[in-house]
Amino acid sequence: MQRSSERPADVASDTPSSLACPTCATPFDGPYCHQCGERKLRPGEFSFWFWLRALIARFTQLDGPFAKATISLFARPGSLTTDYFRGKRIPYARPIQYFLVANVIFFVVGAWLGIDTLSTPLRSHLRSRPSFHAQDARSWVENRLGTTLKDLEARGANDELTRSFLALSDRFDVLGDSLSRTLVFSLVPMFFAASFFLTRLTKSNRRRLVSEHFVSSLHFVGYFLLAQVLLFALFIGVGGIAEAFGTRAVRAFLLHDRALGPALAAFLVWYGYGAAQRFHGFGRPGAIVMALTLLPVSFGALTIYRSLLFYVTQWQFA
Repeated sequence: MQRSSERPADVASDTPSSLACPTCATPFDGPYCHQCGERKLRPGEFSFWFWLRALIARFTQLDGPFAKATISLFARPGSLTTDYFRGKRIPYARPIQYFLVANVIFFVVGAWLGIDTLSTPLRSHLRSRPSFHAQDARSWVENRLGTTLKDLEARGANDELTRSFLALSDRFDVLGDSLSRTLVFSLVPMFFAASFFLTRLTKSNRRRLVSEHFVSSLHFVGYFLLAQVLLFALFIGVGGIAEAFGTRAVRAFLLHDRALGPALAAFLVWYGYGAAQRFHGFGRPGAIVMALTLLPVSFGALTIYRSLLFYVTQWQFA
């Protein structure tokens, strides 16, 4: 059957219908409608390659909304949230949009880099100190296997119970990794509550609205996720270079909690100090206190998150 050479209704051609805004019917005078802001369709806009180029450009252009928001968060913490409520929104990605994209980057790139901060494996649940659920995790595993963990550890790698534990761990970890992509949203209300109550307990120069604390929490969690990606990528790169020169110990050290933990803590203190000054309105002494307070708050939020992840995964586990 011979294909027709006629094109379907070309929404991007200069027909009378394409010269008028499809939303309010106002004639276009430029790429955007001056009445409602609708953008005029461009040729080839519905092709796969157009969408792919637009997606790549959004994440690689340094003047793109997501890139500008990221630069603001890392260079001047607190400014992005303040700008949003001053009405300066065009240059930056919207708060929820930014959080969702940061979430996708964290889980996609983080899986490649080996970041398991949020997708906590079963072995980590069993050894978590401090935690609200470690004892429950150990009891659950022992009930599933019908033996104690001490007895399990004393057995050889080829023992049937050991193989059963490894199979249990694999299934639990896969399910937990899947659920973590949803449960990461629980971090937002945790940091919202911390931001809200800390400013109520202290004397800041400016009391913020509930919505302002919520947006601030979205920005902080997005920053927290991307900071981990940046740190892991940087340390893996430096470790790879060191390993190429025959110093494997450097790579092992950089990818250990002894290096990653303090580095991430420094990122959190930097953000807390800037946000305390620019968003909460604290002076330098108050900003230092708030920055240092952010460390135990973040640790506590992660501890609660990991407990929540375990219990939800246990509940979903067949």
